[in-house]
Amino acid sequence: EQERDLHADIEVVPVDEGYANVTHQTFAALRFFSRDASPERKPPLFVVKTDDDVFVRADALVSHLSRLTTNHSGKVPAIYGGWLVNGAKPHRNGKWKVSKAEYAGEDFPTYAS
Repeated sequence: EQERDLHADIEVVPVDEGYANVTHQTFAALRFFSRDASPERKPPLFVVKTDDDVFVRADALVSHLSRLTTNHSGKVPAIYGGWLVNGAKPHRNGKWKVSKAEYAGEDFPTYAS
């Protein structure tokens, strides 16, 4: 709370913690940052959502994002990035299981992880 209050750079979204809610957490964060700006709150140019088990190469990320904005005449493009996963099959048993009720397909659509 002290970090959030001091810098206003952390947002706690109203979604329960847990692997099953990762998609909901991501959407809640994107919704928060896509709100219109107000005089008190300017929208960020970029939002990075990561996790505690992910190492972000901030130097490479900043360099890449800087090139993107330069290539688009200063206009910031909308980007959603991650590891592109194609042809993944849902696990039907175990810790990461996805029931047929949750997703009936045999393969997931292509997605960014």
